[in-house]
Amino acid sequence: LIHFYKSRLYHCTTTRTTMTLTAIKYSATTSTLSLLDQRLLPETTKYIDCTSALEAASAINSMVVRGAPAIGITAAYGMAMAQKKGEDLAEAYKVLAASRPTAVNLKWALDRIKDEDDMEEVAISIHNEDIELNKKLGDNGAHFMK
Repeated sequence: LIHFYKSRLYHCTTTRTTMTLTAIKYSATTSTLSLLDQRLLPETTKYIDCTSALEAASAINSMVVRGAPAIGITAAYGMAMAQKKGEDLAEAYKVLAASRPTAVNLKWALDRIKDEDDMEEVAISIHNEDIELNKKLGDNGAHFMK
């Protein structure tokens, strides 16, 4: 049985195994964003590593990342990576915003993070807030799955 949990968590239960995959991983040490390539699910589990705003924008545009919250989180990390590298933040914003112009969470995340002194901290916060919201959603709906 396959469940997509707000596009953030892929959970597969068979008669033999249970497997949980995290859709978005970020390493502050290496400034690397690892994205579960959702185009390949459920047959293949592969992560795409992004180390720049341009790579994050490409992942959003090419549908590696799916689901409004995941798109916003990816964009926030894209801005954070650009800031850490000393890149032109206005250009990073522009490239990320153009990656999926109709995605509401994309613009929301970019606007939330654009004037922050520590974009990485804010991106991590956005990501953690989404995880907590997903857990609450799961807890509230778990009794329907019995």
